[in-house]
Amino acid sequence: MDHSHTWRTYQHFSALFCLLLLLSACSQISGNGPSSTSTPTQTTTSPSASTPEQAQTCPAQATGRSAILSPLPSINHPNLVYVSQQGDTSVLQRYDAVTGAHQTILRFQASETIQKANVSPDGQWILLRALLQGQTAIQLIRVNGQQLQTVYCAPAQDTIDDVLLSPDQHSLVFNQEDQEGLSTLYLLDMATGKLRTELAPLQPNYPGIAQEQLPAALMSARTPSIVHSWTTGKLTLHPFNPLPSQHYLIYIPMKWANNTSLYVFGTVRASGAPVHQLALLRDIRKDATQQGSNLQLIATTGQNFACQDDDVTPDNTQLVCSAYTFTGPTSPPNAIKMWPITGGSYRTVYQGKPGERIIARAISNSTLIFLYNQDNGLPTLWKMNTDGSGMAQLMVARSTDMDLAFASSSYLPWSITSRDGKYYALSMSNMTSNASSLLVGDLNSVQAKTIASGVASLLLAGWA
Repeated sequence: MDHSHTWRTYQHFSALFCLLLLLSACSQISGNGPSSTSTPTQTTTSPSASTPEQAQTCPAQATGRSAILSPLPSINHPNLVYVSQQGDTSVLQRYDAVTGAHQTILRFQASETIQKANVSPDGQWILLRALLQGQTAIQLIRVNGQQLQTVYCAPAQDTIDDVLLSPDQHSLVFNQEDQEGLSTLYLLDMATGKLRTELAPLQPNYPGIAQEQLPAALMSARTPSIVHSWTTGKLTLHPFNPLPSQHYLIYIPMKWANNTSLYVFGTVRASGAPVHQLALLRDIRKDATQQGSNLQLIATTGQNFACQDDDVTPDNTQLVCSAYTFTGPTSPPNAIKMWPITGGSYRTVYQGKPGERIIARAISNSTLIFLYNQDNGLPTLWKMNTDGSGMAQLMVARSTDMDLAFASSSYLPWSITSRDGKYYALSMSNMTSNASSLLVGDLNSVQAKTIASGVASLLLAGWA
């Protein structure tokens, strides 16, 4: 045997093998990165900027657009978000309750006007209802002023009332009303941009007010008998009747009960219309074909008073009723009443005098905050426990021509009080001069600070 030949052959294959290993290693380093046996690198999601189309244009009609909801580092201090309308310019701003600093989030030109705003459940996004190039649009922007995006636009001449994000921020609900007064409740999937119809008057079994109830219902709700009749009446299910005289309840989103169910107000667009009906949309995963059985009236049977305003405690167990009328000294006393949401007897936690207006909100399961406006008296703000104890005055207006108000039509707890439970926010308007201002106060103090004033319009959005 030729051992030298064998050794040369072995050397040849050894060199070839080493060369292949070297080439493989170089390929992994230069082309494919670290080998699979390397320690995994932790990945992070970097914020994605919205495109100009998402920010400045509407999606195709009758369609939605998915949202980009990238994370934002936490804000250390409570920040109040608000809108000021200065001439033809809408300015979105925020106020730091600790430092007192103001920051402009975004300034909209005349082509866009912010009509309403609220803050997302996680406190990182602002949800806008805006007039964009002649159409009512739903937009999102982060509280740091980035990622403005338009996710839906109503057809021209149609309007949108309230827009709410679900607690998990996967679903957005809103109602859209056309020129004929027909209002449809929609659900937008934030991840896919897909629209779902939840309640629609033109679908069978729409839960509305029967035509024979309408004349009495639309009478001015001044006498106790009419108010009582409306309050104890139940929603009736009826097939669609396309008569011009047929009226339908408009269902406006109030607040989410959880990620799959929603409280709504049923109301009628008419002068002198009666008080609203509070109802629960049980399951947003059901569409309008199941609307007859999917909407549950929150019963008020057997009560001799009308709730001019309602709220629900955060744990969804108790109704909060603000009962008041303006019918003179013979009307029932105005009061705050509470009872289990599943039904049962009510209890009066506060009682005032006829002719006074009370608006109460549940800021926790055990605490209420309420506005108290009396004839020829100074408007005041109070807090109290839900058992009627611990009543304390938080602030008083400077004159009788002042009017105090919570964030317009908002029932989100963070629209009134900061998320750490320390501060509250109110708007105040002068009915004589039409001037408006925003106030921020400490829930443990009787002093409030004016943080903005003097512009034609100020809108509270909520706490980030």
